[in-house]
Amino acid sequence: MKGEFVIILEGIDGSGKTTQANLLAKWLRENGHRVKIFRKPSNSSIGRLIRSMLGKERIESQHLLELLFAADFASSCSKARRLMKRGYLVIFDRSHFSALAYTRLSEKWVRSLYAFFDLPYLIIFIDTNVSECLRRLRRKRRRGFYEREEELARTRKNYLRILSREKNVIFVNGDKSKEEVLREIISKLKEQRFL
Repeated sequence: MKGEFVIILEGIDGSGKTTQANLLAKWLRENGHRVKIFRKPSNSSIGRLIRSMLGKERIESQHLLELLFAADFASSCSKARRLMKRGYLVIFDRSHFSALAYTRLSEKWVRSLYAFFDLPYLIIFIDTNVSECLRRLRRKRRRGFYEREEELARTRKNYLRILSREKNVIFVNGDKSKEEVLREIISKLKEQRFL
């Protein structure tokens, strides 16, 4: 499996997606794989700018934000390609599918921004009930615009619509404990011969 495709983890805020990306990477390393995780947004200067914009109550320009996301993601994809050639297994904690699920802009326009994405991929969607996500997010002192109930519900609905048209999607129940979710991910990866 090394370097053959990227594993993309997607899910709404509070779904446990980042936790599972870290746990899966740890498990893969323990089983002999070299692994690199890329996050969207990244920790680059562009990624930090995005995070500062997301921290505001109101975002001035959704178009500008999406352009920055696409630029940041393009940089991560370029790095991922180089690592894959060296045999690394690459995990993306969010990808262009999150852009499609979260945005209120034209889907056609957003898709055009990510036309450069041509890596073979497998999507793991951590499908977590909105009420469970909200319970988890309450632990945070401050929640952003996208972490409100109506936004989470809208985004989850968008994800399900978008991913229903994609190949190589594994749906995982994110309402369980993090250990149970990881076991389900690994079991489904093995079942479909991705591991």
